[in-house]
Amino acid sequence: MKKITFKQKLWLPLVASLVCLCAISVFHIMEARELRYAERKADLADVAKAALTIVQGLAADAVAGKLSEAEAQTRAKSVLKSIRYGEDGYLVIIGMDARPIQNPARPDNDGKDLSDFTDPNGFHVFREISRTASSAAGAGYLSYFWLRPGSAEPSEKLSRIVSFKPWGWALVTGLYVDDINQAFYASLQKVALMVGAVCQLLSAIVVAVNRSLHRTLGGSPEYAAEMALRIAA
Repeated sequence: MKKITFKQKLWLPLVASLVCLCAISVFHIMEARELRYAERKADLADVAKAALTIVQGLAADAVAGKLSEAEAQTRAKSVLKSIRYGEDGYLVIIGMDARPIQNPARPDNDGKDLSDFTDPNGFHVFREISRTASSAAGAGYLSYFWLRPGSAEPSEKLSRIVSFKPWGWALVTGLYVDDINQAFYASLQKVALMVGAVCQLLSAIVVAVNRSLHRTLGGSPEYAAEMALRIAA
């Protein structure tokens, strides 16, 4: 095995420091990203829970005979249609058969079979929403690409699905998360620039130390040690 020279040993702390700096920085960036995702999920869960509470309350009134089920559903649709949150958040009702029942943003799709509809990545949005709502848990999160209002390019969207199975409804709330990814990549670029600057600074210091030792000893430390041994011999 080749012996590490003194010059190479001086570079080892630099390499180790840069590796540690990169690892710690990337860890914190990823941790911040996961935290923002968790916050976004919690916000969606709160909206979905509130919507489900409204539907359950009106359904209970229908069961109690205070109003008909059709009237309860009409009132529920009216209330849910008016719900807004965030910059462009709204609430959608989708049937278990992948047919939108009420979509405030795209009313022209109401009643259509969208089970074959896919996002740009081939993800069956409405089919998966129905599958999640029909599952034993009756709730879950889905991530897909959707066209943001006023935008020409689809953006990543995170949705929360909760079901009210007595009516066959899937209540869907969603928020775009492209801002989280943009912040994540911007942070990575900043770290790359910072590491590059630190690398240049530390490299200059190591080079200066190497040159100073070379001038003082008249050569590398290994050469000076070899000459000392020869003189001693």
